[in-house]
Amino acid sequence: METVKIRRVGDSDVMTIPASLRGEDFISGQQVLVDKLPNGALLVMPVASMRAAIRNAGRSAIRKHAEALKLLEEYDREV
Repeated sequence: METVKIRRVGDSDVMTIPASLRGEDFISGQQVLVDKLPNGALLVMPVASMRAAIRNAGRSAIRKHAEALKLLEEYDREV
């Protein structure tokens, strides 16, 4: 954990990511998602990680509900 200052650049407030926290998930030019949590904390996540999480959740839902999805698929073909 490190302390950084929030600075004003144009109409935005910006923070730097210290080199010690950057790693390969946070490199210059990479897109990130920023979300404000109910407790006021900011969550910063690489877009690629979010895409992978969504893809995994979808695959899990398909596995979990495979029987229901198969029934829907068969019904759809009959109509």
